[in-house]
Amino acid sequence: MTELIISPYRDPSDWLTQLGQTYNALRREGWRFLLCLRAGIDQFGRSDERRMQLYEAASEQLNLQVTTLQNYVSIARKEWVNTAINLGLELGHADAVKGLDDEQAEGFLVTAAEQKLSVAGLRFRVREFRIGYAPVNSAGDDVPFSDPYNELYSGGGPEREVCPTCGRKLV
Repeated sequence: MTELIISPYRDPSDWLTQLGQTYNALRREGWRFLLCLRAGIDQFGRSDERRMQLYEAASEQLNLQVTTLQNYVSIARKEWVNTAINLGLELGHADAVKGLDDEQAEGFLVTAAEQKLSVAGLRFRVREFRIGYAPVNSAGDDVPFSDPYNELYSGGGPEREVCPTCGRKLV
């Protein structure tokens, strides 16, 4: 592997500018990787057996699990993947909505972009939607529980005794 050399920065502004450009390039390359993987599987995987051989070869080459690669290809085949790419979202945003129908997924992706939701914030919103409990106020602000560091948030989700919108005890 080639050694990466980082030149000194002129000032913090220069550093932040270059950091942002590098991160945006990383995000674009992640999508490029996803689409490249799908294209190869589709082009050379004419049978189930051959597709599995390709996944196993790619798994060995990349040191990634076959199931991870299959998940990436599944996302790349979704109708809404170009929406996620064009909105500048991360692969994690797409992963968060992959089990929804196309219209719902696209709606959540647009909301994530408009409200600048993190991947964790979008995952939480989708999870709440799936269980039929998706409060979002009219201003589009995150509900208090969308912050996993909030004391009312536990690893299993929000404490159901408290309404995330008003804070009142639920019956």
